[in-house]
Amino acid sequence: MIKIHRSPKNITQMVAQTIDMVNNTGLKVGPGHVVVIDRRTPLSVKAASFSDEEILCLISVSTALPGETLKCQYAGIVNVLMEAAKEVDPGDYINTSNTPLLGHPHTTAFPGAFGVGLTSKPIGVEGFVQVLLAGGMGEIF
Repeated sequence: MIKIHRSPKNITQMVAQTIDMVNNTGLKVGPGHVVVIDRRTPLSVKAASFSDEEILCLISVSTALPGETLKCQYAGIVNVLMEAAKEVDPGDYINTSNTPLLGHPHTTAFPGAFGVGLTSKPIGVEGFVQVLLAGGMGEIF
């Protein structure tokens, strides 16, 4: 049985289906950041953006500087860092965002959806939401 922790202070991953990738974002990446496969470099990731609609989405569960190994989760339940612009409700689809590395909620699935929110977050606050990942593949919904 998986226990869902609703405390915003708890950012520990819940289930671990992970893969080690090279951080090719040019940025420091931390837990909860949304990254995608970098098609130019094998076994590496780049920062996710709204235009990443049909690429494998992964969620960072470690911290890495550019060029370092980054542990990424592709399935199960994970904490995703969400942008402040919208509130998140349980059942919202989680998509790639215009803000690099952050998730974006939507009430309907469209290209770029990579999971479903399990917890909530108010508008105006950047924060973590627990998300059931769709095995990393957008468009699964």
